[in-house]
Amino acid sequence: MKKVCILCLALCVLLCSCDETKPVETTDTSAALTRVVTTAEETTAFTAEIVYPEPVIVPAVVTADSYEKEAVDAFEGGDFGFTHSVEYPKINCDKPGALALNEKMAETYVKVIDELKADTEDNRLYTISYEYSTDDIGVIFIRITESVGWQYSEGMTTQKIFYYDGVNDKELTVEEYAERLGIDLDKAKENVLYTYELASSYYEDESVITDETGNIIEAPSSGKLYPAKQSSFDFDFNGIEIEDSKLIMHYGGQMYTYHTFEFALDRDTLAPANPHYKGYVMPNDGNGDININFENGEVTSYALPNDSGILALEFSSTRITVKSYSQLSLEVSINGGESYGMGDQMFDTNSSEYTYVFFASEYVPIEELKAIEIIIGE
Repeated sequence: MKKVCILCLALCVLLCSCDETKPVETTDTSAALTRVVTTAEETTAFTAEIVYPEPVIVPAVVTADSYEKEAVDAFEGGDFGFTHSVEYPKINCDKPGALALNEKMAETYVKVIDELKADTEDNRLYTISYEYSTDDIGVIFIRITESVGWQYSEGMTTQKIFYYDGVNDKELTVEEYAERLGIDLDKAKENVLYTYELASSYYEDESVITDETGNIIEAPSSGKLYPAKQSSFDFDFNGIEIEDSKLIMHYGGQMYTYHTFEFALDRDTLAPANPHYKGYVMPNDGNGDININFENGEVTSYALPNDSGILALEFSSTRITVKSYSQLSLEVSINGGESYGMGDQMFDTNSSEYTYVFFASEYVPIEELKAIEIIIGE
């Protein structure tokens, strides 16, 4: 999907030799202006000139070239049931900076299209597309997503991100772009560790319990939800994108195969848009079904009977984990629905413990977490 978001600045910049994007129309302010003038006439003998901001005008982003072709089974011939699709962009401008960036973006994809046209792709499968947006300082964000697979095998997804300064006709690095926006890139990268999206995708790295300032707590209290973070991760940082009030952090990493990931932060504070949290409860003298009730991140009441066979119950923004000495059949419900999906069962021969993990099917903000219920089947 191609998206354009052009906001207004106080200066109108006209770029020669470029097909420009259509500026956003300004809101009708004639009524407000009339009121100001009327008030001024009543109190002074003159009125100051009122100047309204004009939109920044930047070049348009268009498709440089595209190509589609039905894939042929490289091993047995005939239809493979897949359509190669390649589409890459260019900045519709004849200025030197734009032309240089266009050549840089086209370098890889011209070769791919030539390969497909010459039928030399062998068993490779291509899906290449792009999206773009324009922020409020006249910089164009372009992301080209490359999904490349192999017949009868797994594929991978990578991305290339570019920034074009439409006002000054130059490509920017991500560091230069962040500086223009006044974003502390090091802080943003650190705060990615606290996001639900990372905790959900990077399951191999255990989360650690922290306090509100990020300090690790060695012995967290039962019955309280804590901000939690991943201790580390080794994804490749690809770039940033402004999306309304959010700062999107783009990464790529190896999770069995290579894929792209997005982590959302608040644009102004750099706090996670979806914070990761974690907590646990231990068995008590409760009776009946297992249930936990929450209010504003605190456990207000819970029942985890000592005779349930459950040693501990951990809950977080990404999963619910049940530890037991016996093999159990479990159903998990959050807020009265089936928000937690199919579980994984593991057995530790050293401790003779069973661990059941139920992964979240959707993010539940900490203030919206009201109740967890676990039913032990026959």
